[in-house]
Amino acid sequence: MIAMRRGRPADAFVHWTRAVEIAPNDFDSLYNLAMELDAAGRRDEARPYLERFAREAPPSQYAADIAKANQMLRR
Repeated sequence: MIAMRRGRPADAFVHWTRAVEIAPNDFDSLYNLAMELDAAGRRDEARPYLERFAREAPPSQYAADIAKANQMLRR
């Protein structure tokens, strides 16, 4: 998030991608990566992360985010 806030999205994408590789259950990083890729117009890259988040994130903790991810996947 710090890299993104400092206007360094390329660095942020690298860090989030690495975080997801190292800790596959880091759903916050997975969600942030998907959302920011989508916001940057990189929807094809965001899609697999959105799908994975919607499929694997625990609904008890991420219900609203899962709903948003599913909504984005439908467009």
